[in-house]
Amino acid sequence: EFLSGGSLHPYQLEGLNFLRFSWSKQTHVILADEMGLGKTIQSIAFLASLFEEGIYPHLVVAPLSTLRNWEREFATWAPQMNVVMYVGSAQARSVIREYEFYYPKKSKSAKLKKKKSGQITSDSKQERIKFDVLLTSYEMINLDSMSLKPIKWECMVVDEGHRLKNKDSKLFLQLKQYISRHRVLLTGTPLQNNLDELFMLMHFLDAGKFGSLEEFQEEFKDINQEEQISRLHKMLAPHLLRRLKKDVLKEMPPKKELILRVELSSKQKEYYKAILTRNYEILTRKGGAQISLVNVVMELRKLCCHPYMLEGVEPSIEDPDEAYKQLLESSGKLQLLDKMMVKLKEQGHRVLIYSQFQHMLDILEDYLTYKKWQYERIDGKVGGAERQIRIDRFNAKNSNRFCFLLSTRAGGLGINLATADTVIIYDSDWNPHADLQAMARAHRLGQTNKVMIYRLITRGSIEERMMQMTKKKMVLEHLVVGKLKTQNINQEELDDIIRYGSKELFVDETDEAKARQIHYDDTAIDRLLDRERAGDEETALDDEVDNEFLKAFKVANFEYIDETEAAAEEEAQKAAAETKATVNNSERTAFWEDLLKDRYEVHKEEEFNSLGKGKRSRKQMVSVEDDDLAG
Repeated sequence: EFLSGGSLHPYQLEGLNFLRFSWSKQTHVILADEMGLGKTIQSIAFLASLFEEGIYPHLVVAPLSTLRNWEREFATWAPQMNVVMYVGSAQARSVIREYEFYYPKKSKSAKLKKKKSGQITSDSKQERIKFDVLLTSYEMINLDSMSLKPIKWECMVVDEGHRLKNKDSKLFLQLKQYISRHRVLLTGTPLQNNLDELFMLMHFLDAGKFGSLEEFQEEFKDINQEEQISRLHKMLAPHLLRRLKKDVLKEMPPKKELILRVELSSKQKEYYKAILTRNYEILTRKGGAQISLVNVVMELRKLCCHPYMLEGVEPSIEDPDEAYKQLLESSGKLQLLDKMMVKLKEQGHRVLIYSQFQHMLDILEDYLTYKKWQYERIDGKVGGAERQIRIDRFNAKNSNRFCFLLSTRAGGLGINLATADTVIIYDSDWNPHADLQAMARAHRLGQTNKVMIYRLITRGSIEERMMQMTKKKMVLEHLVVGKLKTQNINQEELDDIIRYGSKELFVDETDEAKARQIHYDDTAIDRLLDRERAGDEETALDDEVDNEFLKAFKVANFEYIDETEAAAEEEAQKAAAETKATVNNSERTAFWEDLLKDRYEVHKEEEFNSLGKGKRSRKQMVSVEDDDLAG
């Protein structure tokens, strides 16, 4: 009765019951439903049900980008609650504190009392609290804990709770000091595969039961023995609820991911070779500074998107038609994207396009403007309020916006774009979970059509190799206690990524090489876009990866890694790594020498000559700045 926004799905009702039951048992919990199942609404229903019984104030902490959405959902589902959004400039916040936090005091004497003993008035102050829910961002928890900490909260809800997995983070340390009778964490990402991280979340919820990480690791060292697994479940079961879309939303339309391999354009091939040649010294240096290798990788990543991403490549052409022609011809991916977009537009679909790079989004804007298609864009530079306006414009009934450009990191969290039914990942994130987040923007509650996800990967390039590696990492991300610290990519891997496909690139265009190339003609594009039969060619390893560990929390079957196999594998890897390390450096140098030495000599000579003429042709290597990656 107390919810005005509509009725809850049966599984959401079950979620509400779980939260209510945990409240009565004083068990702090994680609601870990998959992205897109309405964790926000379940939490609001829970807080509204407490409010019915006169239990408040509550604190909701969420990422800045999702606060507007929270505010709107509260207004929809529980308009009877006084929700105060606590963000903004220092000045704005002090106004909120002055007028929205407390009812005025009855008499002046209370003021004097406060000076003498802080304790007495904090109670009377608690009684004067004006709001039922305070909605705020992580930043405010750190900035304004002086004002927020003294309040005794009934329930604290932390959205995207996996941010608390690092016990040294400021957010973790601050929130632990807040007084609250009950704590709920919301998280949709399957990051809990790493037991250490899971432990930190549990420690945040219940420091008594989950006290020391060392003891926990000790106890679960041999996690793959069934008896230990069942013990872990017994410990976690009261604290964790996770449902998947495919289990609870039988009527939810399916989603299909296709990986589309794309050739480099002839211009891209030239630049690819030039970048490798120019960095010959970095590639052959024994060891070499990691940062310079990272730079080479970054240059190649940008090039795979579009040559105009490199400095000084984009020509200035007056004639818009000629400029557009060159824009398309320069990039293999953009050519394919263009063929797809024309047909998607004809068929009345709506598209989200994700890229890592702000600059790439600029190029896509040029493309869309030339086509005279209406679009929206969100990247790291777009603030919270403006984001919501753009999302609403796109989601509006009969909206004329055909396309939404998003940066993967900024357009990931808690954004609902279920009015689009096609997602194109123009360039992949090196963290596979970021891409999963991106896909979930369209494939969520409210979606009525089958969702198609196309991931563009440049064949025979660092992108393809990177994709293989991240897939492997996701498969490995199963339950291995303490082993899976986030591994950074090391020198060898970087070299391996750069090396991938480079040999083939330098082979002259033989017939055999041409035969290997991929061409998308009209019929191929039609086949890709055909939602009925798409997906027989290649499907992505999404679901099985997503939640090997968390599967267990809706049903009691559990697959575990065979210990002896794992140990043997680890030994073999160790031995291989030791021999590899010695062979590697010399082999690596030899590889690049074979491939690039002669070209590099020529390059040096040309450079020298051009210097003699007083002209410097060599483009400076651009270092990787933070703003290279959007959002």
